[in-house]
Amino acid sequence: MLDAVLADAERFEVCVPVPPGYVRELAAAQIPALDEVITPTLVHFDLWEGNIMVDTGAAGPRIEGLIDSERAFWGDPHADFVSLALFDDIEKDDAFLAGYREAGGQVDFTPRLRRRLTLYQTYLYLIMIVEAVPRGYAGPRHLVTQRFCRHKLKDALRALALATGADR
Repeated sequence: MLDAVLADAERFEVCVPVPPGYVRELAAAQIPALDEVITPTLVHFDLWEGNIMVDTGAAGPRIEGLIDSERAFWGDPHADFVSLALFDDIEKDDAFLAGYREAGGQVDFTPRLRRRLTLYQTYLYLIMIVEAVPRGYAGPRHLVTQRFCRHKLKDALRALALATGADR
């Protein structure tokens, strides 16, 4: 999936702030952490309040549907955490984690899970950088978002490099 985004970057002539080969090398080093995902689930990968339809009827709030699923894939159920906590750390969201666990979700923030989350952040930041070109995003807000995504991508790659170095 990461290769597909990097191929799109090349096809649409998007200047990625780091060499694609370096991204691929760091991603390949994360395979042992990915091997922990035994049972894939449907991951939306664009969960935010605008894509979650909620019925606020008499029975109380209830999710009625999810929209905009072009990023969906079968994979690690924790991958959705990165869009739910876009540009932040889901571990800081005590209310979300309490609700997640109350609903039956299991999560233990092991070093390997944290590494996978950083890898998923890398993937999402690359998508956000690359998709702007074919979608024709422009204007000051877009430029700020692009600068921020590039900064966050570099941070995520640094974290992966440190984690990978710790394995050697």
